[in-house]
Amino acid sequence: MKKRMILSATLLAALALGTAQAQSNSPDKKHDFAEKRALMLKKELNLSEGQYEALLALQEKQMQHFKENGRKRKAQMHKHQGNRMEGEAPKLEKMKEQLDLSDSQVKEIKALQEKQTAFRDKMRNEMKAQRESYRAEMKSILTEEQLQKLKDQGKMMRDKRQAPPSKG
Repeated sequence: MKKRMILSATLLAALALGTAQAQSNSPDKKHDFAEKRALMLKKELNLSEGQYEALLALQEKQMQHFKENGRKRKAQMHKHQGNRMEGEAPKLEKMKEQLDLSDSQVKEIKALQEKQTAFRDKMRNEMKAQRESYRAEMKSILTEEQLQKLKDQGKMMRDKRQAPPSKG
């Protein structure tokens, strides 16, 4: 299970990177990027033509999902950003003292923080469902060997990111 999570995280990171890069470009370039990414995976994972087409379709579907939901989610996240609920009571007490808040203001802030927590939980659950769906679709497209190669690539990239900078 842990291996699948790592693979899925790698795939999502690669897709998110590709989506982020593609979002900054024109619609034609977005399609080109998805196709280039799929071609690279086809070559590296020795995908069959059918697997390649399915992967390309999945990437297009993911890009469309991010396009439709990305702006809305980003706006909601900015709107609802605030303090985490862990440790809110001491922070709220500190805010009350420093800002000389009334009891009604404290009550409203506490309600807002609870609303934020509920929103965050909802987003977390939605993203979890999206990741699980993506993983299941990728698993149905790739063979076990291809999944393993992709997982190994992801591990290599993570290790590379976590490695301390070389002195030179």
